[in-house]
Amino acid sequence: INKLRLNQLGLYGRDKEQKILLDCLDRVIGAHEAASVKKTKETVFLGGFSGVGKSVLAHSLRMPVDSRKGAFVTGKFEHTAGHEPFRGIAAACRELCGKLLMEPDENQQKIRQEILDKLGGEGSNDLLSLLLSVIP
Repeated sequence: INKLRLNQLGLYGRDKEQKILLDCLDRVIGAHEAASVKKTKETVFLGGFSGVGKSVLAHSLRMPVDSRKGAFVTGKFEHTAGHEPFRGIAAACRELCGKLLMEPDENQQKIRQEILDKLGGEGSNDLLSLLLSVIP
């Protein structure tokens, strides 16, 4: 039996939105590739009604991110999930942690130290406590 699977057809009619996301990727990863460019950090949130293609649009970045040795993670905010305001962010952080655990030990230690340095050191920051409570 032949079945039409719409999710396998790809992304259509979202060229403008896809270009915006790829430009964002260029600003973030390009800054790390070029020493003369100031480092930038960006967070992207996609919004819209169910079934409009947000996930497909987001996943269209997976290959460009992976090809540039980035870490592609996603998290969904589901209105049916109740009152979990950080659910999507926590899911993305857990996915990132899973990817980091696949790194060699020396890379893990380096990343751990960078995170602690950015947050102000171990035990000295409420943000670190919040992150550890959200991301088991």
